[in-house]
Amino acid sequence: MNMNLCPWNLPAPTTFSQIVKPVCVVAMADAPGPYSATYPSVQPYSIVARHAAHINLLFLSGQVQGSPGALVGCGTGDPGLSNVRWLTGTESDLNAFSY
Repeated sequence: MNMNLCPWNLPAPTTFSQIVKPVCVVAMADAPGPYSATYPSVQPYSIVARHAAHINLLFLSGQVQGSPGALVGCGTGDPGLSNVRWLTGTESDLNAFSY
């Protein structure tokens, strides 16, 4: 799941009502085996394009979308797209780039 939705370093979890544009925020994506939280990064917990260089993304609104891995930041970092967001628009974003 998107690690910005469950930051371990905040006093309380992010709630759905706090999230800015939930239709664009990724809830879950393909990731490597031992990690339960994921994010586009150069770190081992980066999202992984496992399907012909594409990745499946589940958004908070319930829609599923396949996207080219390079487009959404597989192995590189959050590209800051307006329609595929990893940031929530909440306090958790303050720690997003410390992963």
